[in-house]
Amino acid sequence: MGFLTGVKRKGAIGIREALEEGHREKTVKMNGAIRNIRDMGDVAFAILRTPQGLVQCV
Repeated sequence: MGFLTGVKRKGAIGIREALEEGHREKTVKMNGAIRNIRDMGDVAFAILRTPQGLVQCV
């Protein structure tokens, strides 16, 4: 049986990482809790609460 060392990242990124140039116009995975959902007909906006703040998702 082997030992695990360090922390294994789950592939989710934070707000600061999402704002970096490499992630713009791309789909990203973030962890958080849904605070609110605004349904505008053709598009729905979900407000996600993360430890760093709030993010509006499309």
